[in-house]
Amino acid sequence: MKTSSSRIWWLVPVGLSLTAAGCVTSETYTLNEVSLSGPIARTPINVTIDPVPGTVQLIPGFAVDNAPVIKGTITPVPGPDAQPAKTRVTASSGGNLTWDVPASEYSLDLQWTATQHFGLGVGGVYATAGGYQFTNFRGGISFFTVDNQFGIRLDAGVQFNAVRFRSRATVTELVEPLFTSPRTYVSNFDDTGVEQSIGAALGLTINSAYSESFVNGFLHLGVAWQPLIDYRPTRPDSIAGPGDGRAAIGNLKSTSAVLSFGGGIAIELGRGNRALLGIRGAQLLEVDSPAPGPVWQPFVEFVFSF
Repeated sequence: MKTSSSRIWWLVPVGLSLTAAGCVTSETYTLNEVSLSGPIARTPINVTIDPVPGTVQLIPGFAVDNAPVIKGTITPVPGPDAQPAKTRVTASSGGNLTWDVPASEYSLDLQWTATQHFGLGVGGVYATAGGYQFTNFRGGISFFTVDNQFGIRLDAGVQFNAVRFRSRATVTELVEPLFTSPRTYVSNFDDTGVEQSIGAALGLTINSAYSESFVNGFLHLGVAWQPLIDYRPTRPDSIAGPGDGRAAIGNLKSTSAVLSFGGGIAIELGRGNRALLGIRGAQLLEVDSPAPGPVWQPFVEFVFSF
């Protein structure tokens, strides 16, 4: 009898291990609400009229945003810790994004004309939004030429961007053991933080280049990549309640591409100095149904050559 009982008890941990090993777990992340505050990533605008190798340009600027709040919907993707075959990410219906955009922005750039067709630049943007201060930086290289009274300039670089976020998400976990009934766990999260990231930027500027003229015109088109959120839900939701309070496995990520376009005039001030007056728009490409559509920004820049 003892030998038979011992054999039976050995089967218990074996059965439990088989049951656990047979569990099939799937996760559904639903992004219910995300509030952002901070500047929209934009590509800098530089005109090329009479490039002189060795010239350094100091470019302060000021801009005003016409839309204090952007609304829309973002659908994140699962982070690297999620199981791609078993993880689904959705967005709540009716829009889940509210973005507080700065009412005004201040910029300062430094450009160095290394050769007749190549230059380097660094700069930054300062702004306040949602009661917070933001200082974003950028840097890159430029290729340009002047031919038949037209200047063509290609700027390529990276931007250091920061946005503050508050994100409320629901994680639904389905557990299907081999020998028991399936069970669903629902956990609610409310997380806050700052998303600091480096994104690529590419811009093309075409302008008239009449060096004897008092006024020249320019057009600009660019695209910049701006990560918005990248976090693992951890903080229980105090509004909807924590639910089952189970820990999330993966994280939520969302990145938007920002299309920039605009134009204006360059007014010559003498000795290589000039003022740029114009308006530029920003369209969020990976935000569904953004309202308003393009965010317009009148701006003025002063170019001081040394």
